Amino acid sequence: MIIRDLLTGASIDHLDVELLIAHVLDHDRAWVLAHDEEALSPDQESAINELIKRRISGEPLAYITGLRSFFGRTFHVSPDVLIPRQSTEGLITLALEFLDHPQNRTVTIDNGIVAVSKVLRSGQWKVIVDVGTGSGCIAVTLALEGRRERIIGVDTSKAALKIAEQNARKFGIESAISFVCEDGPAFVHRLREPFVIVSNPPYVPLFAEIDAGTGFEPKSAVFAGKDGLDVIRPLVQAAIMNEACKGIVLELREDQA
Repeated sequence: MIIRDLLTGASIDHLDVELLIAHVLDHDRAWVLAHDEEALSPDQESAINELIKRRISGEPLAYITGLRSFFGRTFHVSPDVLIPRQSTEGLITLALEFLDHPQNRTVTIDNGIVAVSKVLRSGQWKVIVDVGTGSGCIAVTLALEGRRERIIGVDTSKAALKIAEQNARKFGIESAISFVCEDGPAFVHRLREPFVIVSNPPYVPLFAEIDAGTGFEPKSAVFAGKDGLDVIRPLVQAAIMNEACKGIVLELREDQA
């Protein structure tokens, strides 16, 4: 079988098939499109068809390939972490603006989703804390975008932190970020260095409707109680109570803001 036959015969989106072929053949999508008459070996064809079956079942493409694009860079992901969303790129943009010019703002970053920045206290900070770091995409991106502050990524999942550390190593910035396995609000409560929080915590209410792909993601990274505030509420309370916390930038639902 040649690549073109596989592209025309698949029962899923063409883009997904192109990316799965590229993944198996270890080329990019442009190469696949330029070489659609290339013959596939039986092993290659079998591997691609197996991935197509997984995609048909609803498994997110990012988990199948182990990769996800975020803020112009490609990050490693696994079923142990939330898949980085385009909406969270809006959180990064607001965070970068806040870190340069702190002010209270609410910005719509997706349908029903906002990024909120809040100045809690005046003064400089030395640390940026990414609570619920997951894949580390927020912490790593902030470091790569030139932030000089020490960055700490906090998560309760050891498996997620392994992915975050892998991404930091991939971009050669492991020395700029510390990863800590701990409850986020508890860590914020005890931190004494002046700091700012930048976080995309779980905020989906327990019984909210979700798309099929979200069902493959770790529930602890998606859902947060009946109103979706089981993490945000104690996190904000810890930030308010800790004199060292200078501000907070969060992604959350518009009705939670």
